[in-house]
Amino acid sequence: MLGLIQDDRYFSVFGLSRKTQKYSTEQLYDILQMKITWDVLFHTLALLFVGNGEGWFLILDASPLEQKHARFRIAKHGHIPITGMKNVPHNQVMSLILSNGVVQIVLDYRIWVSPKVARKGDYKKQTQLALELLKRYRFFKMPIKTIVFDNFFSAKRILIWLNDNGFKWTTRLKSNRVIYIQGKEFCIKDINLALGECIQAELRGIPGAIQILHIQHQDEIVYVATNDISLDKYQFERSYRLRWKIEEFHREAKQQLGLEYLWMRNYLALYNHVGFVCLAFSILSMIRSKESMSIGDMKRHIQNELYSTHDGIDRFAQFCPT
Repeated sequence: MLGLIQDDRYFSVFGLSRKTQKYSTEQLYDILQMKITWDVLFHTLALLFVGNGEGWFLILDASPLEQKHARFRIAKHGHIPITGMKNVPHNQVMSLILSNGVVQIVLDYRIWVSPKVARKGDYKKQTQLALELLKRYRFFKMPIKTIVFDNFFSAKRILIWLNDNGFKWTTRLKSNRVIYIQGKEFCIKDINLALGECIQAELRGIPGAIQILHIQHQDEIVYVATNDISLDKYQFERSYRLRWKIEEFHREAKQQLGLEYLWMRNYLALYNHVGFVCLAFSILSMIRSKESMSIGDMKRHIQNELYSTHDGIDRFAQFCPT
């Protein structure tokens, strides 16, 4: 983690300095080959910070780990060449984070690998990985049971699992999703909801009442749904907009902490690299909660402190007796 904060993004399993192209003994590259229980570490860290969980919520999302111009993809069984293959998706990181609107703490993550390069026995759909994250989260018995996610994760099996385990969820729905209003079947788009209009309905195949709201989010007109029918329209809209916090995590982790700086050639190194980035981001987010700083500014502030302390010790040593 200190390698990511102190030595910027130059953190590689090869043990090479990006600046000098020579082996560096100052950066702990070998640790990328260790077995690390990241979820235990993250949940322990979160429990120390969130108290009873009031004001906190969960966010689930995925983001590509792009390797521009790369001729390989990283799978569990190795570094797989994709020369001659068409449209091979990048690996993706799927994250479950905890946020109170100011602080974001990563709780767990999974690496999705395209079926074009994964072995058949290793491949898992993204919805399957999402459910794994949720089940693992339940294992730690944390108090927060409010979750926000996008329509990609609004699969029937996920929503039923959340309902059965007492979660309050808010998600975006596709306009062709089938719902029931007073026993009559409709596609959402056929109801012609006005912007800002909210109705109660039921989703096909998922027991229980939900609310559906028609809003403009960013540059899109979208339908959002929640199983928390106690929310008024404004609370409902705000709960979905909080999902943007995970987009901030992805952006800052890539731009400031080298999430996509992938020099490794095996899956364990990739998994640990993502883990260190998530840990660095979470700690920086906790620290900056008392300061009006971005993640990047906080990182540079810590770098300056580390470098100035190091230089100060060197200068002081010049005046010490040998």
